[in-house]
Amino acid sequence: MALLVDRFQNELRRKELLVDHWIPIAKEARRLAREKAKELKRMAKEQGITLPRDRDTQIGSLRGHAPTGSRINVLEHNDIQYWSQKFGVSRHRLLEVVKRVGTSAVAVEKELEKKA
Repeated sequence: MALLVDRFQNELRRKELLVDHWIPIAKEARRLAREKAKELKRMAKEQGITLPRDRDTQIGSLRGHAPTGSRINVLEHNDIQYWSQKFGVSRHRLLEVVKRVGTSAVAVEKELEKKA
């Protein structure tokens, strides 16, 4: 019985060491992600790109499906691919129009129809 208790205590100590090791790493990863997000927002603002604010814009692109929102998330590859195929334009052309009129899919569609 004492052997079993010793084994259990050793296992607990080992797991505590693992947790003590990984918690600072996870905190640092979150801090770096927040810094990167701030940097991306700053860069988008400098370039005149309006980033989407509503959560439902990104739901589809997280799973690789068509976006469910009415905004084009320029930070998501799947969103850019979906909307450029839907409007029948190149990715570059789509991003140019988004930069000019914003991320609203309706506004982008109207602008593309004007130029066609």
